[in-house]
Amino acid sequence: MKYMLALFMMVFSGQLMAQDQGFDFLTFDVEERTGDHIHKSAWKLDMSLTALQYQPNIDFQSSSPYGQNFNQDRLNTIGTMIEFGREYYLTSRLVAGTKLQGYYSMLDSTSNKAASKTLNVNVSSQSNKAQVYGAGVSQMIGINIESKKFVYRPFLEYAVGYGAANSNLKYNYQLSATDKENYDLTLDDQYLYNALSAGFAFISPRGISSFIKISRMGLLDGKSVVSGNGTNINIDQIGVVNDKIKPKEISLVSDANYILSIGFGYYF
Repeated sequence: MKYMLALFMMVFSGQLMAQDQGFDFLTFDVEERTGDHIHKSAWKLDMSLTALQYQPNIDFQSSSPYGQNFNQDRLNTIGTMIEFGREYYLTSRLVAGTKLQGYYSMLDSTSNKAASKTLNVNVSSQSNKAQVYGAGVSQMIGINIESKKFVYRPFLEYAVGYGAANSNLKYNYQLSATDKENYDLTLDDQYLYNALSAGFAFISPRGISSFIKISRMGLLDGKSVVSGNGTNINIDQIGVVNDKIKPKEISLVSDANYILSIGFGYYF
């Protein structure tokens, strides 16, 4: 997330430098409104990079000190979101917008753990792979605040839609022939979601904008199917596992997930 924030600051700093140097690619004079998009309805396309925290819908307790209680973990995925819709003005400063949205994010990570701080021997390894994606519709309301060189817009947004997540969790621990455990679990989630967002945008009458947005995504309803195999783990929704897990549907109950979006928009 820190790299995405750094990218946003670089873009905004570039706008300020362009203003100081007299370049007009991303700068403008608000008083020169010929052909602008500040006081009239317009179609808009947004594209953003996203950092999405997703919590897999499974709880289990490890029997070893190197194991992991996975219900405490979130997967930090990176991806993109595309939104398309129309903005319209309720007053000269109050603006609303309706957009279709689609998102996709993924994770592919592997980590190892040593036996101790003094004994640098790997006794466990974990692999997390995930894809999270979905589509929905959103409603936005914002207020335009005009300055000489920029138009600022704080806004709120509410979205509903359908999403899915596919995650594969692998873990292997072995300290001796008898002290060991492992799992290879696959989760297929399907859900309805709602998301409440707060954001801030910098908008050019020439049709270019940049924005940052933080969203809280809640899962309204859905299902999760778990499959795979494991040894010496206790899965809350299934029980003790020491063999292959046949595909089993479990209820989808998840804490809120969070999304940071940084992107650009174009009016036409």
